[in-house]
Amino acid sequence: MKTGFQIIDGLTSADIAVRIRASSMEEILKNAGCAMLEILLENPEEFNPATRQNISIEAENEEMLLYRFLDELIFLKDTKHALARLESGIISNVDKKCVFRGLTAFDFIDPNRHRFNVDIKAVTLHGLSCKKEDDEYVAQVVFDV
Repeated sequence: MKTGFQIIDGLTSADIAVRIRASSMEEILKNAGCAMLEILLENPEEFNPATRQNISIEAENEEMLLYRFLDELIFLKDTKHALARLESGIISNVDKKCVFRGLTAFDFIDPNRHRFNVDIKAVTLHGLSCKKEDDEYVAQVVFDV
């Protein structure tokens, strides 16, 4: 198992599914972002942040917060040509919504450094789950490649 996540075989035939375990929801987001980088890149160790930026995301529940967070990372990849990794963040409940505020490190895509395995086109709602089991959070995400 890679740090904080494992690839799930057999859940889907054309996409890539991962299961993420963590001690907090913030760590779920961080590990999900790392999983995305490791799926995207043949050489994720070449991630070298050039800049940092605060992000803010809100959703009706933790499951949708995970979805919107990963969707934002894909949007940044596709529109700003930037790979992102969450450095820190905090989730709070405001007006019955989950609000995430965090600091994200960005590395602009450089074909001389970054070797891609696949391109993640989207995070799907199919198979998406995020729940607390005993003393840990467990999430499942399916990436459309």
